[in-house]
Amino acid sequence: MELEEIVVAVHDGQSHGDEIFAIAVLKRLFGLQVIRSRKQQDLQQASMRVDVGGRYDPSTNDFDHHQPDAPRRENGIKYAAFGLVWKTYGARICESAEVAETVDRLFIQACDAADNGETPWSACGHPQPFTVAFMMETFHPTWLETENEETAFANAVVVAGVILDRAIAYARAIVQARKTILDASKASEDPRILVLPQKIPWQETVINELPEVRYVIYDEVNYWSMRSVPLAFGTPDPKYPVPQAWAGKTGAELQQAAGIPGALFCHVKRFIATADSLQGVLALAKLACDTEG
Repeated sequence: MELEEIVVAVHDGQSHGDEIFAIAVLKRLFGLQVIRSRKQQDLQQASMRVDVGGRYDPSTNDFDHHQPDAPRRENGIKYAAFGLVWKTYGARICESAEVAETVDRLFIQACDAADNGETPWSACGHPQPFTVAFMMETFHPTWLETENEETAFANAVVVAGVILDRAIAYARAIVQARKTILDASKASEDPRILVLPQKIPWQETVINELPEVRYVIYDEVNYWSMRSVPLAFGTPDPKYPVPQAWAGKTGAELQQAAGIPGALFCHVKRFIATADSLQGVLALAKLACDTEG
């Protein structure tokens, strides 16, 4: 299907992550002619203005965030051009409002915050860490290079498009994982033990929505794992450590300590244990639920 052709104006000079990604978003829906200019005549002739023009109004195809009344999200994070364009077109690209919102939460908000200078970088020991947004700006030729700005901008848009596609795929997987997790929870015989068909991103959903779950079990193809729900999302620290007697043991030693045939491994930090079958790992999880320390 032939894409609708539109003329999009962005600012000239050094490019930034937000308009690079905004153009990458639009290229998924339109055939683009991009004008890089701040001249009023050029802005008026364009059919859309992104990160320039001093106005945000999707009905007139204006997506700037530099004006005093530029919008913020409900969580307080101010929109930049990337987020504003995504707000209008993200669900259409993803074919799902939920996936689009997940992309915004996991990826775009940090880029927008960086562009608006509202992220506290001081703790990083550098005025700006190597975020995805900053990575886009590294396409700007250094003082040692002779590449022109137009070529640099075009190259950056291509890379931004690849990253955007992966962000959408990642978000779509998280949304589908949540559905799989909640369905598995309904079928669970023991609310403390969640059995999943395979390893999928489960921590956020379990921590936020399934407070009774202590251990998550999943198939790792060659063996089965059970993992404690962590104390906090993104950390390995277990909220429900498996028994101390299992810590660091493997094979026959673990089987003897746990009294369960087929037990294979227990991490010394007691957040994960494995067995050679679903039956074996379920027995480990049930024993861990009923054992203090």
